Amino acid sequence: MLDSHPSNYSKQKMLVFDYQHTCRFAQKAYVEFNAPFKSNKRKRTNGKGFIIPFLGEGYYFWEENITAAHDWGSRHCNGKYNIIQFKDLEIPKNILLDFGNRRDLAFFNELREMYIEKRPESKKWSISVWIEFFKEMKNKDNVYFPFNYLRADENYPDDEKNSKIKEKIIFASGEKYFTYLSPLWILCIIEKSSMKFAKKEIIH
Repeated sequence: MLDSHPSNYSKQKMLVFDYQHTCRFAQKAYVEFNAPFKSNKRKRTNGKGFIIPFLGEGYYFWEENITAAHDWGSRHCNGKYNIIQFKDLEIPKNILLDFGNRRDLAFFNELREMYIEKRPESKKWSISVWIEFFKEMKNKDNVYFPFNYLRADENYPDDEKNSKIKEKIIFASGEKYFTYLSPLWILCIIEKSSMKFAKKEIIH
């Protein structure tokens, strides 16, 4: 059984960034007091199963990306939205599952493999389903899943849009290999009561 988190080997104990949370427009006092707001799973329109947020149920943020926060509000809130910024939000690395970290990915995949052996059909599960499953197993089967923070780089299914928004750039002239200058880092916090930050303010 896995009983330690890979980030325990890191000398840096904390990630600190500014994060933006987008929500539907509401009265300023209400938003200031209650934000962030939780994203929950919801039933599919056909009644078969649920739609689960990308990194499971929780509170979602953009990592230092106000443009992405505005884009989400325009597309999902019909242009009527608020953006709340959390300045210098502290993320303890020992309870962070970072899908941009090789050791964290190895830990996550090893945990997956333990269950895929028992139930092969689970190999096709999405990340969100796995996360919700591990949350449940943490309470039922004593699974080591200590995370309260989950972080990942989002990609759009449309390659052209993805390249434009994430600012695709080649490594060397004449080569096809590339990287992105503006990744879409998203953060999901499972329980918001543990949040520590320097300042909280509505910026839109």
